[in-house]
Amino acid sequence: MPRHLFVMLAAATLCGGAAAAQDAEAGATAFARQCATCHRVVAEDGTLLAGRAGRIGPNLYGIPGAVAAADAGFRYGSSLLDAAGSGLVWEEEALVRYLLDPDETLREITGNPKARSRMAWRVKAKQDARNIVAFLASLK
Repeated sequence: MPRHLFVMLAAATLCGGAAAAQDAEAGATAFARQCATCHRVVAEDGTLLAGRAGRIGPNLYGIPGAVAAADAGFRYGSSLLDAAGSGLVWEEEALVRYLLDPDETLREITGNPKARSRMAWRVKAKQDARNIVAFLASLK
């Protein structure tokens, strides 16, 4: 490997941690602005980490990397349950796609053109969606 390429890769790797922290900070702001009305993040010990006391949507604690529809205390819609049955895991790209267009994501995963999410809100900007996922991942 040419030395200049190695140096560039090393620099990118070292800077990655700072960029991830910055994304998580921006994600905290985006979460508070776009998600906290319906969702909260509650740790296993009951500590409220983000969101409000009300609960319209499921708890998002540990969602990055989790199997879809894993919050046993929440009543999910049938389309999301179908997607979970198809093996949907909330990897970063799946979460970003879902935040940007929940209905279309479920249609693609289930193959059902009538699939609909019970989540009516869409995150408008892809960078906001990525930042929200980074924020949620930082709360583990």
